[in-house]
Amino acid sequence: KFSNKKLTSEKIGKGAFDSNWLKTVILPEKLEYIGAGALHASEYYGELREIKIPAKVSYIGNSAFSKKTTVYVKKGSYAQKWCEDPTNQETIYTYKTY
Repeated sequence: KFSNKKLTSEKIGKGAFDSNWLKTVILPEKLEYIGAGALHASEYYGELREIKIPAKVSYIGNSAFSKKTTVYVKKGSYAQKWCEDPTNQETIYTYKTY
């Protein structure tokens, strides 16, 4: 179980937090890369509910999040375009801009 862990990297690799108990994640503003399945979890593990994607993120891999995740993205960012792509919409619950 993860609790009060601070991410300090510019990259979260493929499957880094797969099958986790995380509910909400705060990512560092310098983050640029989120790998495939990086924060994905099945219903058995509880699934990530909310995540705010920093404006600097320029890559998000397939199924990076869970189907119940609300993704907060900077308006006009790569992350917003990723969320609007129909191939990614089935891998998140919804997205909102900030």
